[in-house]
Amino acid sequence: MSADPKLYRQMQVPFSSREEATKASTAFIEELAGLRKKHRIRDVTYILMFGYESEDGESDAILSGSIGDSSKAEVMLAYALGVVQTDRQNHIGSLLKGKR
Repeated sequence: MSADPKLYRQMQVPFSSREEATKASTAFIEELAGLRKKHRIRDVTYILMFGYESEDGESDAILSGSIGDSSKAEVMLAYALGVVQTDRQNHIGSLLKGKR
């Protein structure tokens, strides 16, 4: 669930083409690498998802990668999956108790 639904709706507007999506994602990853260096973050693993207009209508793209020691990516992703699953279970538990 997005903390800022209005911003999330804006982010759902697809790029006008695959080329524009590629350009934006490449720039994002380059900036991410710069932030990693600036803030001395040793390892970064990322997953990006975005849409773009294609001949068939709208398409989604998912990119993933790592910056730093790529051998750490699996451990980092497994940890993140565990956090997401725990949060989901806690949210479901709250809903079952009548809380939001």
